[in-house]
Amino acid sequence: MYNKSLFLQEGTEVRLVPSERIGGKALYVSKDGRCFSFYHERLRHIKPQATNSNINRHNGRRKQKYLCMRSFGHILVHHAVHLAWIGPIPDGCVVDHINGITTDNRAKNLETVTPAENRKRAQILRAMRKTAEWDNRPDLLPENRPIEELKSIFKKYELVH
Repeated sequence: MYNKSLFLQEGTEVRLVPSERIGGKALYVSKDGRCFSFYHERLRHIKPQATNSNINRHNGRRKQKYLCMRSFGHILVHHAVHLAWIGPIPDGCVVDHINGITTDNRAKNLETVTPAENRKRAQILRAMRKTAEWDNRPDLLPENRPIEELKSIFKKYELVH
């Protein structure tokens, strides 16, 4: 699959997101999840917006928000990064944030999984956060662990395809 790449002045590579998903506009994304668009003949950084969030009726907390590019057909940033850097999203699969942080849209933090695997991973990450909270050990939080370690934990529970 051909994917057009450009390089920014600092040397960061950005790739074009396939236009059929974003209404024909030119959206470029970097491997670290930043979004760019052409404006007056220059590639400029554009800031994504947070999706609407609801208050959880069980604990009163706001759910984590995903980042969205509304001017590009409401495409979620993690979907755009996956399409540009990893490839198309298979039917029946979802894009999962491995470390559980929905605003961390780096390509190495994204993976396609089935919805059932996604739910099991969320349960494991919730348990890890509870354990870290009970033991008062921030080093046990999934956000503070390397992605490779989290993948091995998921594999241990037979959650890697």
